[in-house]
Amino acid sequence: MSETSICQARATVMLYDDANKKWVPAGTGPPVFSRVHIYHNPGNNTFRAVGRKMQPDQQVVINCAIVKGLKYNQATPSFHQWRDMRQVWGLNFGSKEDATLFANGMHHALEVLEGMASVAPTTPRMVNNGPSAEELEQQRRQQLEQQQKLEQQQKLEQERLEQQRLEQERRSAVPPAPPAPTGGPPAPPPPPGPPPPPGPPPPPGPPPPPSGGGPPPPPPLPPASNLQSGGSGGGLAEALLAAKLKKVARAEENARSSGNTSPKSDSNRGGGGGG
Repeated sequence: MSETSICQARATVMLYDDANKKWVPAGTGPPVFSRVHIYHNPGNNTFRAVGRKMQPDQQVVINCAIVKGLKYNQATPSFHQWRDMRQVWGLNFGSKEDATLFANGMHHALEVLEGMASVAPTTPRMVNNGPSAEELEQQRRQQLEQQQKLEQQQKLEQERLEQQRLEQERRSAVPPAPPAPTGGPPAPPPPPGPPPPPGPPPPPGPPPPPSGGGPPPPPPLPPASNLQSGGSGGGLAEALLAAKLKKVARAEENARSSGNTSPKSDSNRGGGGGG
């Protein structure tokens, strides 16, 4: 006699990785929902849980015998687990209704194995035949969008942590700046004034001496009153001296005008004539 399904539910099938102490999805590829059945074989009165991914390839992710004495643990309202001879199985149900339906089918199978119930279930446990192709595609897109959002959030979180680390390094490396003054910034210095005007040119030097190079002219003669105020004894000598001085002055004027003779030679001749 062939097997019959006494219940089915939608869930993600998980396996517990005892080495790494974490749950991992059963099968290959990304975790997706599977249609998990509990089959009963009336010929030998055996039960098993069989699950296939809700994808076109319908990959089998669980084929586990349900034996007498199995401990079925409802860890949460939507996550149930049990252990067989090899590993620990977990079912992450799509809804609480799916979890309740599968738990009822599991308990019924265990009661039959214990001889406490008949084979036929007391209440109908069948659900619909599963999602359509459109629902599978929608589910795949939703899971892809959720995965992309999760990756984007992780990337943003990493960038934020990196920025915080760089900011802390910058603050620890640069000393704090001195506080800014309360007043406004100081006024700029005034621009330099125009340069002073140039001074007047220096006065011209004294005129060069005459080309003759002779001595300066003698001082003027004393007044005639002084000549006449002397005594009779000195009057002749004074008269002779006055005449001689006149002659010398006249000779010097002639020498400057003609440039042929020097005043000194004229004075010598004048002196000789007077003797």
